[in-house]
Amino acid sequence: MHRSVFLRLCADGAGCDSMSGESQESGMMKDKVVLITGATGGIGSAAARLFALHGAKLAVQSTSETKLAALKASLGLSDDRFAGFVLDVSDESAMEGMVKCTVAKYGKLDMMINNAGYGGAAKSIMNLTAEEFRNVLNVNVFGVFYGLKHGLRQMKTQGYGSIVNTASITALYSGGGVLCDYVASKHAVLGLTRSAAIEAIKFGVRVNAVAPGPVDDRMMRALELAVGGVGGAEAARKELVKNIPDKRYATTEDIANGIFFLASDEASHIVGFVLAIDGGELIA
Repeated sequence: MHRSVFLRLCADGAGCDSMSGESQESGMMKDKVVLITGATGGIGSAAARLFALHGAKLAVQSTSETKLAALKASLGLSDDRFAGFVLDVSDESAMEGMVKCTVAKYGKLDMMINNAGYGGAAKSIMNLTAEEFRNVLNVNVFGVFYGLKHGLRQMKTQGYGSIVNTASITALYSGGGVLCDYVASKHAVLGLTRSAAIEAIKFGVRVNAVAPGPVDDRMMRALELAVGGVGGAEAARKELVKNIPDKRYATTEDIANGIFFLASDEASHIVGFVLAIDGGELIA
């Protein structure tokens, strides 16, 4: 029986073999160059840890220099395996420059993870301002668009590469209301993923997406507060968990494992796919 060389990331951030659970390191991504946006958030930092664990060279984006420094320290990577970029993903020239600087440093770009995201205002559409709506689209849609545009330009010249976008299961259903800006933006991410996938596979590059359900991170804390208020956040959490057959939120490591798989050569025949990581919520 074939045994995958893929090692998943445990909830404590350590590498563990999917069969034995023993802590390990792997060279599966040795010398692979991976660019991750939103790398200092929950999902992004978990993905950075997993790729680093498997030997990748990282280029990572954040809006905070302090958080980037903390991420590098936590990963224990030397300068030859870490490049940090402080920029706004909604700035196309900055995104283009980041891709070019990554290639200048490492000589190539194997994988790009368009993960930066913004949760929005969690308001009724009747109370949402145009500026609030635009702020979400700038990060969640234009950030992904610029990443795809400039990442694919580089990968086309190479003739290989893999891109994974972070969408959401709210792109696969209504999102339950009060999230119209976020839901609309994630529908757009799915459209971008599928359209780009058809174009990119013609020159040897795969494009896919993960669609996380509720994740136990800062963004969900904010949503719980928005829905339930200060006194009702815990009640809101319990109500959200009730809709998940697995009866828990995803961990950031759950999502990172899905991103890693789709980006890797283990998924070499998967193109334009949207991987729901939701504990069964979509099928319940």
